[in-house]
Amino acid sequence: MKRLWVCLALLLCAVSVCVCARVGLRRVTVGETALLERAGQAVAVGETDEIDAALQACENYWKEESLPFYLFIDHNFFNQFEYTLFHLRDYANRDAGLALERIGYCTAVLEDLADSQRPVLENIF
Repeated sequence: MKRLWVCLALLLCAVSVCVCARVGLRRVTVGETALLERAGQAVAVGETDEIDAALQACENYWKEESLPFYLFIDHNFFNQFEYTLFHLRDYANRDAGLALERIGYCTAVLEDLADSQRPVLENIF
């Protein structure tokens, strides 16, 4: 009888880790995506101060809130994302079109990484 309770407790722990991963990754993805969209709008308008503020907000949010990505996803998968995110200001200063393309890349990578953690059969097997 004790084995049954131990198995149930272990199953509950596994399910809670999956739920925490999904909720945490989704929260960070939604927040960072919103900031990236705001930065994209600022780049499209072309106001330098607004671009710097929006991109700084993106960087700060990632520095403060990216812990779920480090906990639940192998960080080697998003090294290129971080490199691109922290160099968006360089891209914005050189070429607005390139900056918009790189912002789109960051958004796509975030969405893809968050979707890869969905508890569906395709991701489990």
